[in-house]
Amino acid sequence: MGSRFLLPFVEDIDLEALNKAARFARKHRAVLTPLALLPLSEQQWAEGPRLELIEQANDFLEAIRCQAAQVRVAIEPCAIETRDAARSIQIFAQEMMCDKILLFIRESRTVLLPRPIAQQVLDEVTSSLCLFRLEERPGMKLVQKLMHWMSNLLYPEAEEHQTLPGTTENRLRSLTHVDHAPHEQ
Repeated sequence: MGSRFLLPFVEDIDLEALNKAARFARKHRAVLTPLALLPLSEQQWAEGPRLELIEQANDFLEAIRCQAAQVRVAIEPCAIETRDAARSIQIFAQEMMCDKILLFIRESRTVLLPRPIAQQVLDEVTSSLCLFRLEERPGMKLVQKLMHWMSNLLYPEAEEHQTLPGTTENRLRSLTHVDHAPHEQ
């Protein structure tokens, strides 16, 4: 098990993405390194992260532990506080000697990372990237639209974090690896 794959996370746990990451690591006999990033503003840096950020990071690490245990893949979980998530991903990948950084999208929405951070990783990170395109969930469109609508009502500034711009889609196609394998049960 010489290879190590980095799985960065900031928000919105997606079990399908976690399962695919664990299976991909097992298929390549790699150690999976889930990294829960807690992005902090200048003020939060002095005060410490909010409780919900810590809880979400812990939930992510527990969820990936369960997924990894199901497919019997070794993991090296970690959580860090950061002011620059994309830069932290790059530095962590280098320091941990990760062979690949795993990124996920469903349609044109980023998964596990907010759009601005995913965009910055795509633009600035020099490590090898693996992009996984997750299948759209049948029957979920109505629920997703309702959640998106409610989210926009409650947090209007968050909408910009939902979709990668079209120019990035071309960059996404040119990444190291796109896994088009059928959905595994």
